[in-house]
Amino acid sequence: MKKYILIFSTFLVFGCSKHEGANNNERNFFDGFYRDDSYGGTYERMSQTRLLQGGFENYFEAIITYWNSELRKSFVREMARAYRMTDAETQLLESEELKEDDRYFTFIVSASSREDRWRDLDGSNSLWRLSLENTDGSVRVRPDRIELVSVKDDRWKFFYRSMNRFNKTFRIRFLKKDLESSSHLHLHISGPLGGVSTKFQTSVVDPNR
Repeated sequence: MKKYILIFSTFLVFGCSKHEGANNNERNFFDGFYRDDSYGGTYERMSQTRLLQGGFENYFEAIITYWNSELRKSFVREMARAYRMTDAETQLLESEELKEDDRYFTFIVSASSREDRWRDLDGSNSLWRLSLENTDGSVRVRPDRIELVSVKDDRWKFFYRSMNRFNKTFRIRFLKKDLESSSHLHLHISGPLGGVSTKFQTSVVDPNR
């Protein structure tokens, strides 16, 4: 009996352990079984962290992930593997992701702050204004859609590696039609006490170069 208890305990430790990563955030139980290093590595490469500081205090932190075609394809492969999708289901998901990628520049943004209202990137009362700028700064557009991702959704808690119960995560879409010829994109999050910006390349595998 003790032997079986020991085996089961080892199983639980493996399944519930945290994984080392870009942000070392919480994971759900199934992460121990489903984690794909290729997906995790791609997600990390497409992510940047920005801090808004005052004195010795971090007022605001944003982890910004460029959800581009490479990351979408990696997501589809991992989704198919984790949920044992059929070929038809996988093809449908890939088609949906690539169709969205044709129309939008999409970013996953996880916002952290001690103040709850500082974590809110959407809504009429938000302190923040988001914009996406082209290479030379001559064109700047506002988001077409900002969607709050539910922290109760275990699927997105697994796939959005920057997401945890201490932050708010948003899926932010900008229409490509005004910026699609840009080689670089500048995402700005601006507020009353300052702002943060990131720069991503649109035509290479690694957007942080």
